[in-house]
Amino acid sequence: MTGHTRSRLDRVRASLSIAQLALQQVQDDLYADDVDARDLAALLGELQEDIDASGGLFVG
Repeated sequence: MTGHTRSRLDRVRASLSIAQLALQQVQDDLYADDVDARDLAALLGELQEDIDASGGLFVG
């Protein structure tokens, strides 16, 4: 394995770790006792607005 490949793998691992922490935070927020259906709908609406619909999470 070359140094360049190792650097790329290290960056990918770091990015995945950050994404995993972010997803854990989202999960914790969604399962909080004070989140009701209206709050959840608003959160999902904001998420849909923030993503690239043509190639993102919600394709429609």
